[in-house]
Amino acid sequence: LGNVTALVQSFDKGNAQKRDRITTLHQFNASRKVPYNLQRKLFAYIDAEWNITYGLDDSSVLAQLPSQLRGNIVAAIYKDTLLTAPLFAKCSLECAKSLLLRLQPEICLQKEVLIAREQLCQELYVLMRGAVQVATHSGAESGASVGPKAAASPPKDGDATSPPSPPKRSMSHSMRKGALMFRMIEKPGAIIGYVDPFAREVPRYPFLVTAVRQTHPVCLS
Repeated sequence: LGNVTALVQSFDKGNAQKRDRITTLHQFNASRKVPYNLQRKLFAYIDAEWNITYGLDDSSVLAQLPSQLRGNIVAAIYKDTLLTAPLFAKCSLECAKSLLLRLQPEICLQKEVLIAREQLCQELYVLMRGAVQVATHSGAESGASVGPKAAASPPKDGDATSPPSPPKRSMSHSMRKGALMFRMIEKPGAIIGYVDPFAREVPRYPFLVTAVRQTHPVCLS
């Protein structure tokens, strides 16, 4: 009987953690008088995050391991996704491991803003799954450089660090709607965000990035 009880308790441990977290959020919303519409978004975010992470924080788990083992584990986890992306494929494996260890997972719900226009953006987002819309006015910021050497070469498909251009693949496509121009990005490994924080003038991100559906990017500050 004791063995069966221990088995049931360990099986339900994950759900118990989720229930405890939701209870804490209910108490927080009640004590701080959070508006109802924001409460709904908060619980939707928690549910979406749980479905991806299962309540596990990768950084805290990996922090208990030796540095070399941490790098090998993240390289094995992301070998079929991020390591094949241009950002990581163009550097050495050891450099890629160091970057992967600094990634922070993010969740962006459907129709939520990931990066606002004119935001001071110092984060680089790499798309894992989902789809985002990158929008800009066709006549605005036409020659702006929003990343290191961004104006030196034409933007690549799936790269939102440069003004939208006609695509080469079917995974990303640009559309024009009146004075608004936007691109759909859904290719895993695509780069979104980041402007040069050391530019002479304070840089502002010229695009509005919105999640078309629930999106899971990882963030590198």
